[in-house]
Amino acid sequence: MNVLMIGNSFTYYFDVPALLEQICRSAGKDVNVESVTKGGWTLLQHADKDDEAGRIAEEKLASGKRYDVVILQEQSSRPFENYLLFRDGCVKLAKKIRANNPDARIILYQTWGYGDEFAYMTEKGWTCETMFAKLEKAYAEAAKELGAEVSPVGKGLLALYRQTAIDPYWEDRKHQSYHGSFLSATIHARKLFPDLQTGEITFRGECTEDDAKQIFTIAEACGE
Repeated sequence: MNVLMIGNSFTYYFDVPALLEQICRSAGKDVNVESVTKGGWTLLQHADKDDEAGRIAEEKLASGKRYDVVILQEQSSRPFENYLLFRDGCVKLAKKIRANNPDARIILYQTWGYGDEFAYMTEKGWTCETMFAKLEKAYAEAAKELGAEVSPVGKGLLALYRQTAIDPYWEDRKHQSYHGSFLSATIHARKLFPDLQTGEITFRGECTEDDAKQIFTIAEACGE
């Protein structure tokens, strides 16, 4: 399976593409994961062939290589701050994807609400749940319009934040920590392979056995 991930720092922090590949391969799945990322970039920028990152995405999609799955990750607040621009970026990239890989699955990488203490949240009087609810709605609507799927990473990160002592956030309380990235990659892996059981995954990366067990439990619950 050839997978292409297009996004920004929520994709490249702690290298979610590499973790996804390692998790899948440890479970006996033959997966190759490539990525096109740029910090803060939107999907509209990635859809623009004249943009520095968009040009790379264009070249990959038009290269003749078969991509079985393309995972799209939007800038963190755009889906609810300007849904139409979010949708426009999804639509433009979907057209490029389907022009060259008509049978490819398109998966939207649902992101997460920031930590409660992040300045943006305190200014608005929001909790992580408040922001996540807006993201969840936007990603679901866009997926329905596109005929795409959603990888519920935001749902998983919220559960990790509220239900465990594992910190899913990096020190800025916005980006994900290593454990947040490991959870993200695990959720993506189960999206790629719906029959994948976390017991088949032998890769632990920097996670302790107990941390991995908690992360796997949450990843499985996200798929139910």
